[in-house]
Amino acid sequence: MVTPSLLECHLSLNLTDGRVFSVDNAGGIITGGFFASPFQYITPVVCPVGAEEFVGPYQVVNNTPGVLGFNVFAEDSIVEVYLPEDGTSVERAFDYVFIPDAGVGQAAVPFAMNFICNSIVIPAGQGTGLQCSSGLSVGPSPNGDLGTYTTGDDSVFVIRFTFYR
Repeated sequence: MVTPSLLECHLSLNLTDGRVFSVDNAGGIITGGFFASPFQYITPVVCPVGAEEFVGPYQVVNNTPGVLGFNVFAEDSIVEVYLPEDGTSVERAFDYVFIPDAGVGQAAVPFAMNFICNSIVIPAGQGTGLQCSSGLSVGPSPNGDLGTYTTGDDSVFVIRFTFYR
């Protein structure tokens, strides 16, 4: 699974007698004892997306066919992209019917996306509303390709994903 870029910050404690303690040489008494200093912090770096960006109506264009040549989304349909309730600034979703051309008649389900620094990451394990023996799920592209968007231009975005059982 693809993760956001990570910012890694290393700290060191320089003593007046010349000794230096860091993540590379600090023992348990420093990193887990009274001082409890890990000397290292790793945090994901994201590019916040404004609440008004990448929301509202978008026209769907299928660039590649899905299962048995059926479109995954209804071609030229209009979907309403929204910020999920309790979602972070980078989360967006829209409701869709998986392979509507097949005429199976399943209910619409949310399609979740994470907008991370001009890449769109599709979370794994999203249900499609279509059941075979164990149900079909949507997730990130198997070859690691990510979708794209341009910061400051919410007129279009591209998603790349796969579906699996």
